[in-house]
Amino acid sequence: MSEEARTAIRSGKPMLALSIMKGWVVQELEERAKEREEGVDEILGSLDELCSNLLNAVRISPALTEDMGIFVPKVNEDEFDALIARVESCLARL
Repeated sequence: MSEEARTAIRSGKPMLALSIMKGWVVQELEERAKEREEGVDEILGSLDELCSNLLNAVRISPALTEDMGIFVPKVNEDEFDALIARVESCLARL
């Protein structure tokens, strides 16, 4: 999933990249919740504050379409790669 998001950002589709990342985070959290028979909020609560806040922000972000891209600042590829790396790191702690 992370490679799909990176490809989208490199293709100039930041909203698609964010949507892919959101879907990936939601899927991972729901799978872990099912495995552990816990709620997503309990799983997020077991993480450090930075990871909990990051994953929750991605999870609850609104769905955006490419048409809404005019309202979002241009995303720097390096910064987006850093964000994906941080999300991957946080998901690895689940």
